[in-house]
Amino acid sequence: ITTTAIPVDVPYTQNFEGAGFPNGFLVQTYGANNTWVIGSATAKLEEGEEDGHSIYLTLYGVSNNYTKISGANSWAILTVNFGDAVAYKLSFDYRVNGEANYDYLSVYAAPSSVQMPTVTIEPSLPDSFIEIVEKKSKTLTWTHEEVILNGLSNSTYNIIFHWRNDGSSGSDPAVAIDNISIDGMSCVGAYNLTASDVSTNGATINWSQSGSVSSWKVKYKKAEDDTWMEETVSESNITLTDLTINTQY
Repeated sequence: ITTTAIPVDVPYTQNFEGAGFPNGFLVQTYGANNTWVIGSATAKLEEGEEDGHSIYLTLYGVSNNYTKISGANSWAILTVNFGDAVAYKLSFDYRVNGEANYDYLSVYAAPSSVQMPTVTIEPSLPDSFIEIVEKKSKTLTWTHEEVILNGLSNSTYNIIFHWRNDGSSGSDPAVAIDNISIDGMSCVGAYNLTASDVSTNGATINWSQSGSVSSWKVKYKKAEDDTWMEETVSESNITLTDLTINTQY
């Protein structure tokens, strides 16, 4: 077994500018000599900054690189005490090259009691793993990611940054993460937005919700317009009528 880290509370922010691994973090690698470190090889720099730190994958302890000759799974695990907010927003900056569908970053949420897979190939993940960011690669500039986390209230979960490489080919740099933040939300937004029953002059818009919601404000407009139309509904769907034929909304 592997023991867990001391959980951190929400709200949480981490820019990796302190010494050593911060509270809440645990790193594991199975396979090649890849490992997560905190260092200055790369960072998401703000305007006016000349250097900084991030957490990133390395092969030899300095550069943001990885092995291309053997497979590995590397996990950077943040253990979080989630409170009673209706939902949470996770945001972070990332950079990764790798190889599309073979060497990549994924992010999961899983109960803190779940043991991590100890394999070097594509892992068979427990059902309790929730994929919240799917297979990021070939992103050579620092990119901001935001994710709404539902169903984690009043529990302790691991937020898991997973690097996987297959050991055949790929390109540096490996994955790097910076500026992690987790905040509670008092009013959750819509997610899993879909459209159905689309016709020449109408459509039904559906979405998912978490927590107790009494009403929704729905705004829509023609793609080229500046002015939004607004309606209030009590259910997690709305049927729009009197739309203009052959028009993007």
